[in-house]
Amino acid sequence: MHVTERRQRWPILLITLVSILGGIAVLLAISAPTQILVEVLFMLAGLLIVGLVNLVWKLSIHAALTTFAALHCLLDLPAGAQIAVAVIALVGWARIRIGHHTPTQVMAGTLTGALVSLGDFLVV
Repeated sequence: MHVTERRQRWPILLITLVSILGGIAVLLAISAPTQILVEVLFMLAGLLIVGLVNLVWKLSIHAALTTFAALHCLLDLPAGAQIAVAVIALVGWARIRIGHHTPTQVMAGTLTGALVSLGDFLVV
């Protein structure tokens, strides 16, 4: 249920990578709008960054993904920025509370998600 050992993460990350690559292939096959393709490419970039960091250190993937998703899904809503911050903080707190991450690992994941989002915003 909980993937706590580094060696257990790679099959999950590999399945995620294959899934994203398959999604990119489908998007290309159906001539999806460029903006959607760029979003998925940035998700792939985020996965690669997190995967590389996790080779040597444990970064919170949950914090990274939540930050990326919250910034993309909530900012256009009324009070979206406040909701995004609350969601990101809640997930970070939960990861620390259950003992799966340190505050530093959660902050690193959050920063990674924010930087990947920023890159995406600058391109799109």
